[in-house]
Amino acid sequence: MALLGLLLSFVIMLSGCARPSVEKLIMDKDISGLIDALGYDKGDAESYDNDIRKDAYDALIDVGEEAVPLLIKAIKNKNEMIISSAIEILADIKDERAVEPLIDVLDDEALEMKALFALCKIGSIKSIDALMEYSDQDIVKKGGLIEININYCKPAAEGYEVEATPYQSAEPGIHPVVIMDDGEFLGSRMGRFNNDPYNWNEYLPIEWQALGEPGSIQLVLTWGEIEKIILDEVYYGPATDPIIGKRSQEKRLVYLREAVTGRVVTSATLIGEQPDRLPDMVWDDWEDFEYLGKVTPKEVIDWLEEYVVISEK
Repeated sequence: MALLGLLLSFVIMLSGCARPSVEKLIMDKDISGLIDALGYDKGDAESYDNDIRKDAYDALIDVGEEAVPLLIKAIKNKNEMIISSAIEILADIKDERAVEPLIDVLDDEALEMKALFALCKIGSIKSIDALMEYSDQDIVKKGGLIEININYCKPAAEGYEVEATPYQSAEPGIHPVVIMDDGEFLGSRMGRFNNDPYNWNEYLPIEWQALGEPGSIQLVLTWGEIEKIILDEVYYGPATDPIIGKRSQEKRLVYLREAVTGRVVTSATLIGEQPDRLPDMVWDDWEDFEYLGKVTPKEVIDWLEEYVVISEK
């Protein structure tokens, strides 16, 4: 029996570590144990256990800010899986304490892009200098720097002051603007690694944006109510169990605020595009449906131009 126990211990040592119980680690509030579980290796052809690593990953995100100091320490771990996951989790938690350690990671060629992505996702003004060195990359120019502007202007979007440049509507030139985004930043704005159908700032002319200089922002566009205007409503099939098709346009209220004071400069109601024509007939397995014409970035930009681009009188 003693020999068997010794052999089992030797097998466990070769395979990396005993199978951790993520549930117990969570109950014990064992952050170090959860971080170790990120690198759990079964030691066989599978090479790692996805379920254990994923559960530990999700648990650490749930722990949140309390886990940040040990996650920062984990960036220097010898296990590549732990390092990679720790960087990703820090990006999800978005704690400013991670910014400086992530900037240090940019010197590591193997981890550069992962650290860059994390800094962009955190969107902290502390990371501007580092991100500007990578401003030729879309994830920075159309991701991280935009996210910093959005985060910086959140108080102005709620009517509060920020340290910005006063808006002078009679002064010729470009008056930088930021649009408060509807969706969360998840990746490169030009790529489709994000859930939101539009990152509105992505469509702004580059000269309208205060990339790397959030203090020069003068205008902040914020959203109001969204309603639908029903244009057509058609009933298909039998009257007892019809399929209803609708054509609708989005009716969207927008406000333009002065960044430095948060006050409303002007507002407007924008109407979405004309939706497609409803079909003449539908198949039996169709369900109720709607063709919706949404407000597009072009409509927003066309409306903004009068306030952003001021010509000589």
